Order: sequence, then C-alpha cells, then structure tokens
Amino acid sequence: MDTYSKNAYRDLVIIAILTVAVSISTVTFDLFHEHIMDLTLYGNYELSHLLITSLFLVGSLSVFSMRLYEGIRTESTHLEEANTKFQDIFDNSNDSLFVLRNDGTIMDANKTAINEMGYTKNKLLNRSIFDLYDSEPFGSLKTESSAIFETHGTREDGTTIPVEISNRSFTYDGVSHTISIVRDISERKEIQRAISEKAEAEELNRIKSCFLANMSHELRTPLNSIIGFAQILGDGKFGELNEKQDKYTFNILKSGEHLLDLINGILDLSKVESGKMSFEPKMINLKPTIASSKMLVQPLADKKSINVTEEISSENDELYADPTKLKEILYNLLSNAIKFTSEGGDVNIKVDQNDGVMNFSISDNGVGIPVDEQRTIFDPFRQVRSSRNPEVCGTGLGLALVKEYVDMHGGTVQVESEVGKGSTFSFTIPVNGEMV
Repeated sequence: MDTYSKNAYRDLVIIAILTVAVSISTVTFDLFHEHIMDLTLYGNYELSHLLITSLFLVGSLSVFSMRLYEGIRTESTHLEEANTKFQDIFDNSNDSLFVLRNDGTIMDANKTAINEMGYTKNKLLNRSIFDLYDSEPFGSLKTESSAIFETHGTREDGTTIPVEISNRSFTYDGVSHTISIVRDISERKEIQRAISEKAEAEELNRIKSCFLANMSHELRTPLNSIIGFAQILGDGKFGELNEKQDKYTFNILKSGEHLLDLINGILDLSKVESGKMSFEPKMINLKPTIASSKMLVQPLADKKSINVTEEISSENDELYADPTKLKEILYNLLSNAIKFTSEGGDVNIKVDQNDGVMNFSISDNGVGIPVDEQRTIFDPFRQVRSSRNPEVCGTGLGLALVKEYVDMHGGTVQVESEVGKGSTFSFTIPVNGEMV
C-alpha cells in the first residue's frame, strides 16, 4: 500500500470515529433534553447522574477524537513535506541514484542516472542493475550493509564510463533494500592518468639528464684531446706533414669540432628545456655587444669576402638582456647568414626601437630558404638542405637555441626568405625586460 492509500485509510477511520462520537453525543443530548428535567422532578437522581456522566464522557471522547485527528493530519503534512524534500534531493542529485531490491532489480532511478546511462525511466525500472554495471562488485548487496568500489558502466549506446559506486542498505516496510550512489569518475581518471604520465615524464627526464651528464664527461673529454692533438699535428710542431697527412689531419680536426658543437648544443638545449639554463639579464650597452659578435664572425666573412655591415638607428642603445645569451643569438644568426651566402655577398645587421621593443634583423643575399622548410626551421636538428651549398653543414641546433634564448627574454623570432634572393631573420626583445 502506497503512502497516499495509507493516508486515505487513516482519514476514513478517524472520520468514522468522529461520526460515531457525534451520533452518541446527539442521542445522549436528546435523551438529556427530554428526560433530565422529569427525572429530577420525580427524584430519580441516580439515573440523572448517570446520564450527565455519559454526556461528559461522550463530550470528552469527541474532543479527544478531534485532537487526535488534528495531530495525525499535522504529522501527515510534515511527512508529506519531508517526502517531497527527499524526492527533490533524489531527483536533482549530481550523482546517479538507484533504489534496488536485494536481487539487483531497479525500483527507482533519478534524473541524473537516466541522462547518464541514456535510458528512459520506463526502460530502467524493473531492469537489473547488473545490466548497467559490472556485476562482480555488486556481490556486496547481499553480504554487506555498505560498500564503496570502482567499476565500469555501459550506456545504452554501448559506450563505457568509469564509475565509483557507494552502496547503502536500508529497511522499508520490513523489506531490505539498497540505495546505490553512482559517480562518473572520468575526470578523476584523466587527472590520475595525467599525474602518472607526468611522473613517468619526470623519470624519463631524470634518466635523460643522467645520460647527458655522462655524455658531457665521457664524450667531451676525449673529443677535446682529439681536437687538441689534431691542431698540434696540423701546426707541424712534430714535423712537416705531406699533403695527404695534412688533409686527413684537417678532416679529423673539423669532424671533432663538429661533433663537439653538436654535443654542446644538445647539452644547452637540454638545460633550456629543463629550466636549468642560467639566465642573468641586466642593463647592457647594445653597440659593444654587436661589435663583439661581429668580431667573432669576421674571420668567417673574410674567408668568403663577405661584407658585414650594421645599422643601429635607435638613439637609446641600452637594453635589459642577458649579454651572453644575446651574443649567442647574434653569433648563430650571423654565422648562418655567412655560411649560406656566396663569396662576395653581403650580410647586414639592423637594430631599431619601437614602442618599448628592440627590433633586430640579420639579412643576407644568400641562397634563401624554401617555404616548406621555413615552418620547421626553428625545430631541433632541422637544417636547410641547399643544392647550391652542399658543402655547408651544421648541427641543426643553432636556430633552435636562438628561439629558446629569445623566448627566455620574452621576445619573438621569425624568418622571411625567398630562394635565390636571401633571408632575413628578425627577433625582438623588450627594452625593459617586460613582455609587451
């Protein structure tokens, strides 16, 4: 019997009691009204006393019945309000809620459960909970008063979701039931997966750092020795070399220097990526920095009769930057420009200031860069393959380091190029060290 039927039945019983009480009161009052005076006049005081007592009892019964009725109605109202409140909480819970029999039959389900699993309510009711979720953990329905576990649910469309289920047993009308609270933990699983992947990445990074540290010692130390001895042999300090010996010694020296540059580049890029690269910005004078960078590449330019010029149009040549990193940026861009420019070509350094930003550009009239290679030119180990300069080689890390160093200053770097006409590499650095 549902709550509505029970309330209706109770109300009918109370009304019947009140009806009987009112009827007895009416009959008693009529008897009293017709005979009480006659009984008193004829001296039958005992019967008169009995009638008065009966009338009092009937009146008391009527008052009691009315109060009982009012109390029950008040309790019924409170019960209905509580039931409405519970139903509202049940229907609007963010978690899926199921009311189950001990055999797993679904007796009720809230809106969240219906929406999450994709079924209509009619399809869910009287269906087994085991049709929706992995049945093994639900063995606790018969053996435990409460249980919390993780499993997977299957929606009507066949897709699965990870869920956490909390079961609570309760008794209603003497029959044991279970309420299952089901929470979608897809987001939690994603976070856990991300944390796990982060921990794995950190472990791989630790291994990489250990490898690079070993490489720094185990490779650079013997390489420096090889380069040093090759330079000694090439200088003829232990006797003159014949043409073939001189060529081989030169190849050893250049190959060793190339490999050392590659190792140093890898180590520097690794430091930047791990946040271990030192960055010490300060106010510097721009002209001496550019002059120093130009002096470093001048021997390369002289070998190819390349003219290196500069244009500094900024009145204020002070800049907040790391002097070492800025020199490396300029050196890499200038040396690349010279490498890919034919003999007798031109390389130009241009600097100007605009809206609190110092703009640098290094231009050449060399071989240029194909459009498809420009998109990846700043990625590690990317090199321009030019049919016009097949002898030019590098580590493929110089421009990657340029980008990283410019990023450290809060600036940007880009390239404009046309095959056969040359390239212009531009980068910006905020004058006061702030992002603009």
